[in-house]
Amino acid sequence: MALTSIFLVGVFLLVVPTGGSLVKFYSKFTLSKRLVGHTLYNMTVRGPQHCIEECVTRKLCESINFNKYLHLCELRTSTAGRFPGEYVDDPNYDYLDISAISYSSGDSCLTSNNCDPGKLCVNLHNTNPVCIPDISHDTCTAEPPTIRGTAINVTDRVVGSVLTYECLPGYNATGDNPNTTCRIDGSWSKANLTCDNGIDSCLADPNCFLPKDFTFDDSYNACYGDMYIKNSTYNPGKYVGIILCSPTRYHLFLSDDFYGMFYNIADGSGSGDDHCELIGGTTSTALESPDYDQSPDIQGYYRQEMNEPFNFGDIGYLGPSYNWFGTWIECGVTIPDDVYVH
Repeated sequence: MALTSIFLVGVFLLVVPTGGSLVKFYSKFTLSKRLVGHTLYNMTVRGPQHCIEECVTRKLCESINFNKYLHLCELRTSTAGRFPGEYVDDPNYDYLDISAISYSSGDSCLTSNNCDPGKLCVNLHNTNPVCIPDISHDTCTAEPPTIRGTAINVTDRVVGSVLTYECLPGYNATGDNPNTTCRIDGSWSKANLTCDNGIDSCLADPNCFLPKDFTFDDSYNACYGDMYIKNSTYNPGKYVGIILCSPTRYHLFLSDDFYGMFYNIADGSGSGDDHCELIGGTTSTALESPDYDQSPDIQGYYRQEMNEPFNFGDIGYLGPSYNWFGTWIECGVTIPDDVYVH
């Protein structure tokens, strides 16, 4: 009887094959298909039968992709039935769900693998089957990756476990894979899921105004109407806060924390006309309040010219800086009529 061999953890082991000629299973493969991801191991094999045996002797392996040109065997910890979005056309590979395979006689590791997940069943010559370590981790001790707007119930942590993210109430899901899998390196795979309640998508768009109250420095301000927040495209000063005096007159603020304090914005070479850029206006349409010469000595954002990055520090006419600001500004932009409001 010919002996089948595998190379494992630096040791060349002889494994007793099934009795007689090996059963031909290739008719059970789905041709030109491949399951992407869910990798247990990738290896070079002698042929499809060898690839099947490498999977059957591992409890964590549930399916295989076989490259018939390069004799590459990809062992997978899940199936196309559970992840149809990751089951793709690939003319170089053929796919097999290992549950379609059964051995009725021969090597006991193939007919009845009793090893625990994470172990490899090896049938050494003239001995009973033994279970040897096959992976470096048997559980994922770390928490699954955090996805904004989701909840996940960690029901299991063993390698191969699949957990599913769910969007919180009020959030809409996009993406084709809400699942994360515990991998053999002890980490969780990345899910392809976004849960958005409208705020994130609006803040990602510099032209979107989000109606929202915010906390602001009220040291020198004349506007107390409706409030909006939008993306500034700058960092520091990632978020613009707008408070209306009227649809055409407002006070502008900046913040790096959407939920934190919004600070006044000063000008190092004027009184703020270039700040109209933040809401879609221009310097030619700007009208600044004339009271900048009474602005107090406080902390806030400042710059000198349009398109320059902002800095954070001392501002105010009455302090040591040359960064001045007023209590309102007009930019030739009517809010909300002239802007996109979420």
